[in-house]
Amino acid sequence: MGTSGLGTLLVEEGLLTEADRRTIRRTCGTHGSAFARAVLALGLLDEDELAAFLAERTRWKMCAKDLARESSREAWGTLDPPLVERLEVMPLRVEGQVLHVAMVDPLDHDTIKQVEFFTGYRVTPHIATFTQVRLGLEKLIKNYRPQTSHLEELIINHASSANRRLRLLDRAGGSTAPRAVSRAPAFDAGAATALREEEDFAGPIEEVEDVDADAAL
Repeated sequence: MGTSGLGTLLVEEGLLTEADRRTIRRTCGTHGSAFARAVLALGLLDEDELAAFLAERTRWKMCAKDLARESSREAWGTLDPPLVERLEVMPLRVEGQVLHVAMVDPLDHDTIKQVEFFTGYRVTPHIATFTQVRLGLEKLIKNYRPQTSHLEELIINHASSANRRLRLLDRAGGSTAPRAVSRAPAFDAGAATALREEEDFAGPIEEVEDVDADAAL
């Protein structure tokens, strides 16, 4: 089973085609926040836009800005730091048998199930950006270092190479080409083709059925 209905929501909104959704899923994986990471890395949405989109299209609420201040000692004690680092979530508070957790994708059922398994609590997700979660973890975990997906590393390296080429062109002939910006370009057919080529190179991958996003709304 797929673990997040985020891709289905983006297709319904017209921000992705069904073919693009399947390509991203097959290339970047189906577990945890992999799909959300791919959406951000490709520049389809920035993280604030993604958070606002999820808040509008689901029943979950957005978190306050400072997650470390919102996180209680009781909630923080429900999960071991290594698991929190791997899942990139922030436990916020405990209310009865419910653990409130800040996470990027509230439709990420795989992560929710893991938190519920290791804590014994039912989880209520709250929407946060990766920046919010990572800043919170930096304040609470010594020597915390954010994870980077292979796609993120690929795009970062590509952007660095593009900047180096622009600098060389400037030195050689005073090129007026615009400098690269930090945000990746919006998802387009070229990006989809590149991902499909990578998928074809890697060989066939077993099709995975998606969770119905409407069931999580």
